[in-house]
Amino acid sequence: MKKILVIALGLLLFSGAAFALPFTLVSGDLIGFNIVTGDTTADGVTTSDLSSYGVASMAGDVGYSYQITKNDIDGDGFTGRVFMTDGLNYDLSVFDSFEQQVFNDNDDNWAVSIMATIAGSNYYSFFADMIPGASSSVALGLANFSASDLSNVQLSLVVEYGASNFSSPDYFHVSAAPVPEPATLLLLGSGLVGLAFLKRRKS
Repeated sequence: MKKILVIALGLLLFSGAAFALPFTLVSGDLIGFNIVTGDTTADGVTTSDLSSYGVASMAGDVGYSYQITKNDIDGDGFTGRVFMTDGLNYDLSVFDSFEQQVFNDNDDNWAVSIMATIAGSNYYSFFADMIPGASSSVALGLANFSASDLSNVQLSLVVEYGASNFSSPDYFHVSAAPVPEPATLLLLGSGLVGLAFLKRRKS
């Protein structure tokens, strides 16, 4: 019983601290993110599964698949990148960060990042280099930008070769989902506290 109470209180404290309002793209946003390579927009976005793209299951809400080719003509180790974006402008002026849950549904390593175009410049989160079947939460801090700059932001998901993926060309299969909201964590923590209290009264 004490263990449940400690977990619940921990969640409550964590959700309170996390109430700094992170922004996350929900499924309705993610399905609008087209795969863009150079001047072409390609197929490869799905909400059901990635079976038509060679993968039986999909961990996230919206999946993406496209062929990517390494660009290392001069031997400098530069890898090709593929961007997914909807071209819309988002008002993030009340948010402290942009966060997204990403999944590698492929049989090769892929690295995934999120990018925000703010005041004409591109800012990336770290690239989560994921082994097959792995997931990661990627985040981009927004606290150092002015409310004016954050009132008109374009968002993208970015995929590139993972460190141990040497295939070229190769198809990536990744998916994305929203990160849990602080309010959801608060509700869960409150429920656990209530449950612990009721059990204690019965005993």
